[in-house]
Amino acid sequence: MKKELPRNFTAGLSRPYISVRRDGAPSYGGSQNWFGGMIRICGCAVIGAADLLWYLKGAKDPTPEEYDSHVLKTRKSFFLIPFRGLPGIVTPPLLGLSLQKNGLPYTARWGAGRAGIRRAAAVMIRNDIPVPVCIGPCLHQLGAAPLYRGLRLYEKRAGQDKDKPSYVWVKTIRNHFVVMTGIQGHWGRVSSWGREYYIDLKEFEELSRRDAFGAFTNIIRIIPRGSSRINYYLLRSS
Repeated sequence: MKKELPRNFTAGLSRPYISVRRDGAPSYGGSQNWFGGMIRICGCAVIGAADLLWYLKGAKDPTPEEYDSHVLKTRKSFFLIPFRGLPGIVTPPLLGLSLQKNGLPYTARWGAGRAGIRRAAAVMIRNDIPVPVCIGPCLHQLGAAPLYRGLRLYEKRAGQDKDKPSYVWVKTIRNHFVVMTGIQGHWGRVSSWGREYYIDLKEFEELSRRDAFGAFTNIIRIIPRGSSRINYYLLRSS
């Protein structure tokens, strides 16, 4: 039986996540709002894939022109259903093809598997791999008001105790991709629309379970090819 992660478990990427400076301000990851057409309307999977590829290449932060060119190139590996985007469960093979085209020794698989979301995500981040996160249609919440249907995004703000920040719910998302870059306790740090947000991993796991048992809401595992394959049931040195 696998052990649960410690309550105070912390993991982060070894390098700063991709940032693009536009209008004098640095972003946290890319944003589909920088583009037109279907990328702007429903291209969150393309943005997440582009950011993941850039990070895994180990390249320095791109200029806006470099980033735009990279996204449009990445877009060619993905089909987008007009106004609907890309279903999460069909994303891994397309992402795997894009990894291969970029000469990166990884493959992609849908879902956390038996390891569970928090453990699989923790192992990826400890191995310096950002975690693609898909929030599906949340079919079990069809009767809920839009504000309450989906997964909550939070902003981290300073609390009265500097060692205990507060997390403030700012919006709710569904049918959307974000990228997780760190874990602190039960909070996951994510990039979306070029900004830093947080998700409650307990809420995400419950949402995944209830949204067709993880068929629509889950993570995508990025697995090194060959002998360096990640063991998702054992954490590398803490």
